[in-house]
Amino acid sequence: MESKQHPIEQQVEEGRQRAHVHAERINELAEELAQEIKALKDIADEISPSYWRVYYKPFITGFNSISVPSVRSDGDVWTVFNRVV
Repeated sequence: MESKQHPIEQQVEEGRQRAHVHAERINELAEELAQEIKALKDIADEISPSYWRVYYKPFITGFNSISVPSVRSDGDVWTVFNRVV
């Protein structure tokens, strides 16, 4: 005897699978962005003292408040949150 899923349950499961693909991609992009931001910060840290001497102002500001979106799940509930870089 074959167990059949209720149409609504099937629809929900298919949606969860599609959402999982997008959540994984968001997390991949978040990691790539975090790496790019860290590389940019390293450059800023390297040239900022000289930049101040030449232009009398900071090269880049705002690194203390940079975050990237990420998705996590406890199995039932998914949460989109901002991870500080």
